[in-house]
Formats: sequence, structure tokens, C-alpha cells
Amino acid sequence: MLQDAAQWLKDGTLDRVFPMIYTDNNADYTRDLSAWLKAAGKKPVTPGIGAYKHQATQTLEQIRLSEGASGYCLFAYATFFESVNPFEPKDDTAVAVRAARRKALEAVQLPGRPTRSTP
Repeated sequence: MLQDAAQWLKDGTLDRVFPMIYTDNNADYTRDLSAWLKAAGKKPVTPGIGAYKHQATQTLEQIRLSEGASGYCLFAYATFFESVNPFEPKDDTAVAVRAARRKALEAVQLPGRPTRSTP
């Protein structure tokens, strides 16, 4: 069975869409997000960002490119946090990369979210 999320939004079957726009190309991300926003009309669109494909700076850029959307989702958990998944790398370098990605996300200012202050 094929999915037709745009039609489902029009029909009222869906009241929100979470498109998985997992790309490392910002132009493709912007184009795909714009298409989803247009297809959704007034319904909320919360894009999925494939952070596992990026350096932290690109993830932040795609978050900024998502300003017209209703938030964003980051994929995948193990990109930022230690995971019990035995196939995820656990070496010191992998742990440091995840820590750097978490640190970079602290720069994101969300409405209603208190900012962290440093002494």
C-alpha cells in the first residue's frame, strides 16, 4: 500500500504530519519542507531532521531552516546519547562526538524554553 500523506491531510485523516526529511543537503531540506508546508495547508508540519547524517553545525542550520514549521524532530537518539544498541560505537571518539552534538544543541533557542546561563 502506498502512502498519500498530502491527501490524508486534506481528507482530515491526519491532523499533523512528521515528514522524515533526512538529507545532508540544505537546499533539498528547504525544498522538501516547503513542499510539505504547502501540501499541509494550515495543518502543522513537524519535520524530521536526520542529525545522524550531519556535523552538529548542519543540524543547527536545518533547525533554523525549520522556522516556518511547527517545531522539529531529531533522528536518531544514538546520535546524541549513549545507547544500549550493541551496534552503536562506544569508543571514546564516538562518545566525544555525541557530547559535542548535545553541546551544540544548547545554542538552540526555543520559545518558552529558559536559556542556560553561565556563571
